[in-house]
Amino acid sequence: MKVGNIEYGTWKNGSSIFKDSNGYYIIDINSKGEEYKKYLKNWKPTGDYEPLHLDKSKNKWTTQKKRVTHNIKLKNKTKRLNRPSPPYPANDYCGKNKKGNDGNMYTSTKNKLGICRWVKIKSV
Repeated sequence: MKVGNIEYGTWKNGSSIFKDSNGYYIIDINSKGEEYKKYLKNWKPTGDYEPLHLDKSKNKWTTQKKRVTHNIKLKNKTKRLNRPSPPYPANDYCGKNKKGNDGNMYTSTKNKLGICRWVKIKSV
C-alpha cells in the first residue's frame, strides 16, 4: 500500500497520520491482517506540530527546514531625484559622463573596491 510522504502527526494508538485528496488518514490493519486507510473525519493538525517529511535518499523522517523569504522593497524613486548627482546608478554608467540633478556634469569612476560612484567634473 502506498503511504504519503508527509507525516502530519500521530493518532491515539501511535499510528502516523498522512493526508491525500480525501483527507487525513492512518494505516490500520483489519481482522484478516490486511492494511487499509482509515480516514479521520474531524481531525486537524495542531499548529505546534511540524510535519515530518520522508527523505527517500536517507530513508529517514525529517522535519523540513523552513524557507526564509526576504521581502524586497522597491526603492523610493524620489531618492535619486533629491540628490545633486545624476538620477542613475553609477555602476550602470561606469566610465561615462552624465548631467546631474543640480545641472553640473558628473563622471562615474571606479573606486579601489571596483564600485563606481558619481564624481563632479571640475569646470575650468
